[in-house]
Amino acid sequence: MSSARRRGPADVLGARAARLADRLAEAPGWDARFDVLDERLAAWLAPSAARPDDLVLRAWWRLQAPAGPVGGVARDLGVSLRYLQLGFRRHIGLPPKTVARIARFQRAALLIGDPAAAVACGYADQPHFSRDVREMSGLTPTELFAFVQDGGASPE
Repeated sequence: MSSARRRGPADVLGARAARLADRLAEAPGWDARFDVLDERLAAWLAPSAARPDDLVLRAWWRLQAPAGPVGGVARDLGVSLRYLQLGFRRHIGLPPKTVARIARFQRAALLIGDPAAAVACGYADQPHFSRDVREMSGLTPTELFAFVQDGGASPE
């Protein structure tokens, strides 16, 4: 048996677990209990007021393409870099620079066989590209190329 500790509903749902248990106990039958579960889970998972604002969404999509420095994206959108960083932290959980870095790596991974991939994806030079590939994938560019060519088979 695993040494991992078992978790109860309160560990996952917090105070909501007791309220949910009370509502389930009050339900007259199984159909009503499943209706309560459907309603509660849907409410908990529904988009809320914490939905990213339009500016953060526009910045997100701008960073998915080679967009230049994050400061330039903020300037083009008419906000400060700090405002954009706070919006990304609040809505995405990562700073915009990290989002741009991940997007750049994803584009490069798709073009990994093309000798001009690094430049086309916005890397300053080959060492910059090689460093990001190692940090993001744990592989060298050559190993990543082999991995992609093999359809995801182990590089060993």
